[in-house]
Amino acid sequence: MNTRNAKKQDEARLKELWNRCFGDDEAYVELYFSQRDWIKETLVLEKNDVIVSMLAIIPVDMMCQNIAYKGAMIYAVATHPDFEKKGYGSYLIQSANELLNKKGVHITMLVPANEGLFQYYEKLGYERQFVLFEREWSREELFQLQEIDLYDCALTVAEPWEYNQIRNQILSGCSYVSYREDEIVFQKKESQFYGADLMKIMCKDTVGCAVIERISARKVLIKELLIEEDCLAVAMILIGKQMASELYIFRTPEFFSGELVEELKSFGMIRINDSYLRSEDPICQKNAYLGIAYD
Repeated sequence: MNTRNAKKQDEARLKELWNRCFGDDEAYVELYFSQRDWIKETLVLEKNDVIVSMLAIIPVDMMCQNIAYKGAMIYAVATHPDFEKKGYGSYLIQSANELLNKKGVHITMLVPANEGLFQYYEKLGYERQFVLFEREWSREELFQLQEIDLYDCALTVAEPWEYNQIRNQILSGCSYVSYREDEIVFQKKESQFYGADLMKIMCKDTVGCAVIERISARKVLIKELLIEEDCLAVAMILIGKQMASELYIFRTPEFFSGELVEELKSFGMIRINDSYLRSEDPICQKNAYLGIAYD
């Protein structure tokens, strides 16, 4: 077996892997490969000169008490169905962690697609770390909040730099994953691909932000909603007014509480490959916030 960085000539095979494993719309796959630096970000595993597994490595920072630790998001882990259950995906993930650790990137994180995968990644040294609130609202339920005063409140499109600035300000002092502007630029393209956008929320003197995607004809996902909690209902109503839908899924951080949110949901996992960092309380703090994950 051979682990290496992707090459331009791998593109067709990687797209085939992506389609077989994730079933995404072909247009979305083209968006990803045309808008990301996928050659630099992708690690592949070959057997007999055939790529059998792939994953993407996306640079991020893990923020703990306003200290930035270099990290990486492991994304798009895929093994061709003809080569499943042979340990190739596990081997590639271990190789990625070893490679990153040698480069001084001691923290990796990922978002399992289902509960069963949490157990799989635990066997590879990952721990549940990132949580959020997730609640589905019908349009009828949402507009029962209609009596809320919307005067001097607005929802407008945000540019990536503006979104990231608002996001980092709101999350300052928390344990959370911070993204480069490149990742926010791609998230904007993804949101637009799915019929929505990055949004800036104005609630009188309070500023917030939201990542929105229309995931079906009848459902809208607000995959990140950040604003002071007393403005949360206002933000939800503004989104409902602008994005007509039958159902809305709102994701909010763990530090929210009250009747507008529900039970915490495990969302992401972390692996720390440095013994010193593992002993540090800030980096090991539970219930950190991840947010955007291209999930």
